[in-house]
Amino acid sequence: MPYVVFIKAPNLDYLRHMQHNDKQRMSKMRTKSSMGNNSLLNLSAKDLEQVVLESDALEHDYHTYFDLTLVADDIEKTFEQLVRAVEALSAEPQWVNVEWFY
Repeated sequence: MPYVVFIKAPNLDYLRHMQHNDKQRMSKMRTKSSMGNNSLLNLSAKDLEQVVLESDALEHDYHTYFDLTLVADDIEKTFEQLVRAVEALSAEPQWVNVEWFY
């Protein structure tokens, strides 16, 4: 049975801060060949705003279907929360909506 996890975008200020930090880190490197691998670096200010708006819209429209919502503002913390949720699923009984069968 499905267990739906929504990984929500962090707030706009956080995204801007992360993008700024990534740009500073990449500017210190001698080669820029790896810059194309980091999608956050390639996003414009408008793109960042769109990410947050679309994330908010998805949450607003579909939150009733989410079993868990995580905010991607700390990748390690988010990953740990996701792993704990998956581990809990293996130990807890699950239910299935009877309407799914009829």
